[in-house]
Amino acid sequence: MRKTHFTLFAAIILLSLAFISGCDFGGGTDNGNATLDGQVIDTTNGNIGVAGVKVTIMPANYVTTTDKYGFYKFGLLNEGTYTITATKYQFFPTVQSLFIYRADTAKLDIPMAFTFVYIYNNIILKHYIQGNPNTLSSLDLQRGIAVVEGDNTHKDIEYRDSLLRSADLDYENQGLETVLSEEFMPNFTQEQFNALSIYDVGNRPINPDVDFPYKVTQLFNTPLTKHSVYAFYLKGKYNGTRARIYGLLYFDSTWIDPSTNSRRLRVDAKINTNETNWFNPNPNP
Repeated sequence: MRKTHFTLFAAIILLSLAFISGCDFGGGTDNGNATLDGQVIDTTNGNIGVAGVKVTIMPANYVTTTDKYGFYKFGLLNEGTYTITATKYQFFPTVQSLFIYRADTAKLDIPMAFTFVYIYNNIILKHYIQGNPNTLSSLDLQRGIAVVEGDNTHKDIEYRDSLLRSADLDYENQGLETVLSEEFMPNFTQEQFNALSIYDVGNRPINPDVDFPYKVTQLFNTPLTKHSVYAFYLKGKYNGTRARIYGLLYFDSTWIDPSTNSRRLRVDAKINTNETNWFNPNPNP
């Protein structure tokens, strides 16, 4: 009787340990004794560890998240070939394959590259009030915020007379030069803009001297009759040494503010601060 109780007790302990170990890896299917660990590193920032990366290993179907130093670990792996996928918002995903031997302690460091993409939504501009430099009628597209008309050290774009124009065209409070593409066609929905990843210039990199021929947008109505998209280059913020900043601008809505009887414009923007024609912060693996 005593031996039966001991055997049952031991079985319960073993099952409990297996359950706890499995929970660490997201309910996977393997039950071997090999392990895999390593570090996810940022190749665009001195190979430092990247925290909060989702790491998946298939076909074991285990999922874990890197710690604050970028380290991860999987256990309970069988012998075989595995596919390891690392994903995190604002990073390009990485997919690697590795053969793991029975009872092996395998190592795999995973490189990831930052996208340098920043998303700014729901930026609201007021139409310029003549003679009032405190009107929030300008855009700082690098930071994704509305700025006052008099902020000539930061403003890139101004809201004037049913259009947007480069801030260097303001001769009273001259701001920074911003150059624009032609208007994208056709009319874009919000979902289409969110999914838009590149400025289509053909099979070549962006040419900043060719691909942004304008300093003003087309005229638009209040309320909007279409949702326009433009690519832009923050030419006035390029100092000849650091990377150029490119972006995409989406016209969301316009309306009349009844309290002031003045126009408002809401826009969204995406920028890439690494001189790259890429504007999706969450690319697919």
